[in-house]
Amino acid sequence: MDGWGKGPQAGNAILAADTPNIDKLNRTYPAATLAASGSQVGLP
Repeated sequence: MDGWGKGPQAGNAILAADTPNIDKLNRTYPAATLAASGSQVGLP
């Protein structure tokens, strides 16, 4: 899902929002967090 990411708790609108369907998916299915920007993907 584009734009849905993990980040610091302070100021994180996604964590502040009521997201029951996404919360259920996170409880039910395994997931992983990927680093997908900057030096993690070979950019300077």
